[in-house]
Amino acid sequence: MPLPTKAIIAALSLVICSAVMVPPGPVQAIGVGVSPHELEVEVHPSGLVNGSISVVNTSEEESLYQVYIEEGALSSWFHIGPREFVLEPGGYQKVQIDISPPEIAPGEYETKVCVVGLIHTSELKVGCGVKVPVLIRVLPLGLLGKVSGALPGELSGTALLVIIISVATPVAAVVFLRRRRKSHAA
Repeated sequence: MPLPTKAIIAALSLVICSAVMVPPGPVQAIGVGVSPHELEVEVHPSGLVNGSISVVNTSEEESLYQVYIEEGALSSWFHIGPREFVLEPGGYQKVQIDISPPEIAPGEYETKVCVVGLIHTSELKVGCGVKVPVLIRVLPLGLLGKVSGALPGELSGTALLVIIISVATPVAAVVFLRRRRKSHAA
């Protein structure tokens, strides 16, 4: 006995909806491939850490890509470049992601980098996207971090250590030579 037309349509609708509602994996959507699938960074307050993701056009059409940080308080911590670009099928783009938290309490903070691929020639701007989880561990400032934080401008802990060693070495040499002269004179 053949199935009624309404039953066939309902069954097909269920299959299509099920296929559409299954979310894509964390690293790929239709037309969008992203690597790595998550970012974890450690940084001091007011410090800077650099990262990157690679975006791949997995579709068979030229696509426009937009990269941004999920809405929220952390978006001001990020500088992304480029934020928008066009890729040919199979093409890829490295996207630089710089993270600089303000002077805040140490802890773990989470957000997402959103990568959306849009069909470049479509007026409707239909597309798909991927969200890359970002975990930012803001570390407590040690003595070196507190000193560099008190100085004007962007000065990394390594640069500060080089300056301290450059100043301390001649001072230590002078102190050593004076003590040596005093011990020889006595």
